[in-house]
Amino acid sequence: MVEAAHWIEYERGLRETNRHVPSDAAYFDALFKGCMVCETALAVGSTLYRARFSNDTDTDPLPLRQMGMPPAERARDQRITPAGVPCFYAAFEPDTAMAELRPWPLARLTVATFHTASSFNVLDLRRANPQVRQSGTVDFAAYMISRPVDPDDALRYVGTQYLAQKLKGAGATGLLYDSMLKPGGTNIAMFGDSGLMPASACLHILTDVTYRATRCLSTLIQTERLSLLTDSDGTYEWFVDGLRTDPDVQAYIGNLAPHAADVAHMLTILEAENPVGIVALVKSPAGETDKDIGLLCAITQSARRGGRATEACQAVMKWAGTTGRWTRLLACVDQRNEDSRQLVVKLGFQFQRRRTTGHGHAEDVFAFDLPS
Repeated sequence: MVEAAHWIEYERGLRETNRHVPSDAAYFDALFKGCMVCETALAVGSTLYRARFSNDTDTDPLPLRQMGMPPAERARDQRITPAGVPCFYAAFEPDTAMAELRPWPLARLTVATFHTASSFNVLDLRRANPQVRQSGTVDFAAYMISRPVDPDDALRYVGTQYLAQKLKGAGATGLLYDSMLKPGGTNIAMFGDSGLMPASACLHILTDVTYRATRCLSTLIQTERLSLLTDSDGTYEWFVDGLRTDPDVQAYIGNLAPHAADVAHMLTILEAENPVGIVALVKSPAGETDKDIGLLCAITQSARRGGRATEACQAVMKWAGTTGRWTRLLACVDQRNEDSRQLVVKLGFQFQRRRTTGHGHAEDVFAFDLPS
């Protein structure tokens, strides 16, 4: 992903070369300007929630005077501000404010309510903001601002802090950003607490913490919208089996049930974490040398007509050319399968010959020369 690469280089420059000058001035200028156009008004009377840990034996909330922005000498290194620079971190929802502390079961927390006594012009860097989505550069920065980081990395916030302080210097009074610890929640970092009026405080005891995990699969290839995963432990075996037996899956390239020994790479196609098809490189029955490899592809009926098969096949074809293992791709298509014939021609394959399979079916063989 191009935007990820740009951010990584930007952050590496701040870590390793110069803390005060980005290595790619043009990239940072575009990022800075893209953020500045995301200004929105935080209206008078808006409610914000700020949480702090209380002692395990406390029966009353912390005093309101202790719930505001910390003094400079107690300001810790955080994602928007470096150590020693005070900031008012809060949330739009009390649950979000508590989740951001990463509390444990039976932890006691004080949640204070604040109201805005005046209007504030803040930058809305939440990824649902259409202005954020218009710029891949800003959208990825918004992701980096909101994501949890490794607490043992001393420079974990160097990129987000530099950006935020530049935005502050340009007149921004605060930032809105997504909470990843409370999905759907909104965090707010205010660069000052003038105009924030404390209203009340309440003591909470955390009664439950839920952890959910998704098994990490190996993404061999990533396209703009698709993930092509190797599935060595059979996570999506149920899907592949269903695809092979689905009577609606008629438009496909190759044999959907190759012998295991013939499979070089079998990849499950995911879109937004949902399986929509398979694409594979397999030993082709039409191959003439060990430098030939067959292309296999099938897409579910509901996911067709959206260019997914083309996108997945093009990605695999490009990847196959980088390996140096093969010089030619072969696609075997049933003579009656006009959809797949059109697909392989669109992919750049050339018709070679017609052959008869072991089951007596006629199929056309198409070839694509991989770059050397």
